[in-house]
Amino acid sequence: MAIVKAKLDDLDQCVDLLFIPEMGQLYFPRRELLRSEIEKSINIDEIFVERSSQNSKIQGVIWYQHDSLFHSFPYLHMIAVRCDCRNQGVGARLMDFFEQDSLRAGKNRIRTKVFLLVSGFNTSAQSFYRNRGYEELGRFENLFRKGVTEKLLMKKVTSSGKR
Repeated sequence: MAIVKAKLDDLDQCVDLLFIPEMGQLYFPRRELLRSEIEKSINIDEIFVERSSQNSKIQGVIWYQHDSLFHSFPYLHMIAVRCDCRNQGVGARLMDFFEQDSLRAGKNRIRTKVFLLVSGFNTSAQSFYRNRGYEELGRFENLFRKGVTEKLLMKKVTSSGKR
């Protein structure tokens, strides 16, 4: 299975994966808004997907920007894995891709740190990131939605993937 840049043909599958009740609908209350943002991001190569080797179904999607945080550091915007593909390494492969792609894209620049926000209520994602070496740098109350705390996480990345 390979991770590749998403194409416009992938748009609907990406929206379906990211517009899940607990996350997508909280941050993108209208499906059309999410669809529009994903379409823009596909056009500027910010979204990557992993497909099943048996069919064209997308197993997972990762959306990130290379120079987003402080105009210098890669920022993971969203990641999602199809429900029936969870706990099979898809999320880990997508994260490995993100971290290593951040190093490759950072040639001639200091790109040894990657950042993300995770919702305070999303304890399974927090555990996943912590196990990958991400450290909490701070918390933001009501940043995107009232009553929701966001945690800013950072990881120092190397070519081996270790801290």
